Amino acid sequence: MKNFYLLIFCLLSRIIFAQANDTILYASFSDNIKTPFNPIGSDNTYALKARVLPFLLGNGSGISTLLGTEIGFLKRNSIGFEGIYITKHDTEDKVTDLNGVYHETGNRSKYFERAILVDYRFYFNFQKYRRQNGLTFYTSCFFKKGQIDERNDPNFRNEYINRKEDYNSYGIVLGSILNFKNSEHFGFDVSLGYFRKDKNISTDYREATLIKTINSNEIGTGLRIGLTIDYWIFVSNKKKN
Repeated sequence: MKNFYLLIFCLLSRIIFAQANDTILYASFSDNIKTPFNPIGSDNTYALKARVLPFLLGNGSGISTLLGTEIGFLKRNSIGFEGIYITKHDTEDKVTDLNGVYHETGNRSKYFERAILVDYRFYFNFQKYRRQNGLTFYTSCFFKKGQIDERNDPNFRNEYINRKEDYNSYGIVLGSILNFKNSEHFGFDVSLGYFRKDKNISTDYREATLIKTINSNEIGTGLRIGLTIDYWIFVSNKKKN
């Protein structure tokens, strides 16, 4: 359950800066939509993406960070690159260690994740939905390569002491960006997709007084759900006559 809430916090809140060459960016609601690659614009656009999100979960705390860019080409296509770093620290209350000693707070655990993500997006040219509802639909495919380190206190009873996972994940996504009529900058980016994850795992277990390491390879599949709150800042460069 803690990992589920961690995922939700990591998905929420993204700040995006974008630049577009467009002379009618603020003409009407349809032109106010701050999606990165507006097909009615005169040129391609690019976006810089950043996220710094601290969070508290029970006794734990952490931070989720992201830095990336999205580069448009051929009007309705883009390639995105993101670097992701997540860290979390947690403890337990009123816990007893392996020697039978009681602790008001103990059994500290640490979680670190580092990853890079590359994705391709194609934005559909559904102008009716853009004008009437502020919706822009897209489809994408992605590849994500990362590493997860989990470390538990060896003086307490845990499923394992340390766990290191190197993974490659890839899949396809359908999504939409919903912008608000009353705001030129805020919007929701919602997506649903399918992924496969190839994992190479090294796990350290305690056996009596010895530490035993087991290596394993696993394959996982599942649904990829994305929900971000976007804030777009556009800079419009008018063309010279």
